[in-house]
Amino acid sequence: MKGVYALLIKLGEDEEITCGRLGLIKFKKGFYAYIGSAMNLLENCVRRHIKKQKKTFWHIDTIF
Repeated sequence: MKGVYALLIKLGEDEEITCGRLGLIKFKKGFYAYIGSAMNLLENCVRRHIKKQKKTFWHIDTIF
């Protein structure tokens, strides 16, 4: 199934997170939304996001 999905992420405290080539980014506590597309296997993308143990990586296009 093809599709688009949104993850709502809550940070309980301010955090510095390494974001690939962007380097270390300071995020204030609060809510963030990640919008992703799964043009082939939507179920696999969502299943991966809810796994506890996985290699973490993000494809962040824009930071507001």
